[in-house]
Amino acid sequence: TDSVLSVAVSWQGDIIASGSVDRTLKIWDLNEARELFTLEGHQSSVVTVAISPDGQALFTGGADGTVKVWRRVTGAQVLSLEEHMDAVLAIAASPDGHLLASGSSDCSVKIWDLTTGYEFRTLYGHEDSVVSVAISPDGRLLASGSSDCSIKIWDIKKGKLLHTLTGQNHSVLSVDIAPDGKTLISGGYGDAIIVWDVTTGEQLRT
Repeated sequence: TDSVLSVAVSWQGDIIASGSVDRTLKIWDLNEARELFTLEGHQSSVVTVAISPDGQALFTGGADGTVKVWRRVTGAQVLSLEEHMDAVLAIAASPDGHLLASGSSDCSVKIWDLTTGYEFRTLYGHEDSVVSVAISPDGRLLASGSSDCSIKIWDIKKGKLLHTLTGQNHSVLSVDIAPDGKTLISGGYGDAIIVWDVTTGEQLRT
């Protein structure tokens, strides 16, 4: 009943998830074009949504600072992760579905172990809100984009910062890592799309 802030499509192409200012997550059957569930649990806008690779879990990040995990089949909320100190602006699941990354206005990236429901690691280094995150296809690396105009590439297991990429002139609103795991693509306010080498951190082209 209000603005939609984020949408996600399952890898299987059968469902859509949408998050709204009205504090709800809606799940839609893409083939039949009908609503399956309207899920409530956040105390403020649902800013970002994602779907697990197997399509069986949905993830939401809210302006209330929480990350929530939902079951696709029943619509039940199974986890509420509440360690962020400010709005959650971006989330991404690992390809094996075991880890979830969340970026926040508190300038941190948190990595959650979905098998235990506990925080696995917190990554600090950005000087402003983290507005985009992506996990590499092998689950080893994480990229985070920030309103500080930088992109950081992290080793998830070690919690080590590998590269800080600068080249965007404004907030880095979107990051993604190619299926081969070798290149990273970023985009931001009023900027060209930039392609980076993940291994070296070198800017390849715009």
